[in-house]
Amino acid sequence: MRLSAVVVLALLLSLSACGGDSVESAQAAATQLGCEDVETDEVVGADETVSCTVDGNGYRIAWFADDESRDLYRRAAENVQEYTENAGEDPPGEFGVVFGDNWGVECLDTTCDEVLEILGGERI
Repeated sequence: MRLSAVVVLALLLSLSACGGDSVESAQAAATQLGCEDVETDEVVGADETVSCTVDGNGYRIAWFADDESRDLYRRAAENVQEYTENAGEDPPGEFGVVFGDNWGVECLDTTCDEVLEILGGERI
């Protein structure tokens, strides 16, 4: 009995690891954000990607069919963020990505909080 409780707990923790709800598609996340000018885009490893604006601020939304693809993109985003901060190309914190269960939204320091308020998730 204890083993099954541990397995259930482990599954629940893995499903909620990013803290943001799952969405059906990048388009669905764009709709929740209130995006305008939605266009198909590409992010390596994503199953669907759109670019859009909200109040003149640009976003790129990637949707992933599996955790492996999302995790690969997350590692790449963390590497880009670390590189730009170390190289002095962008002020620290300028580039951000908010991650949910099966999505990632690229945003700027000044707009990531809006994504968190609307979609939830975890910011890197």
